[in-house]
Amino acid sequence: MNFYTYGFTTKCPNNSHYIYYTFKLEINKTVMVEDIIKKCSEFKEEYHEDIADNLFRVFTGKQTLTAVHQNVKIKTLR
Repeated sequence: MNFYTYGFTTKCPNNSHYIYYTFKLEINKTVMVEDIIKKCSEFKEEYHEDIADNLFRVFTGKQTLTAVHQNVKIKTLR
């Protein structure tokens, strides 16, 4: 099992506040770090759940996406 963790920032589509995300991926295959970085850099102003769905379509595996937005912690499992 391989474990990958990556942090990235996007803007909220509702109010343009910056949100810091932590993406965790557990998978039984090798994933290129550059692929994770490239995919996460494509998100500019997206909703948390949409980002999670998009990452799952690309990488599969077991995924956790967490963020804190306006003091609300959001955790999405895919």
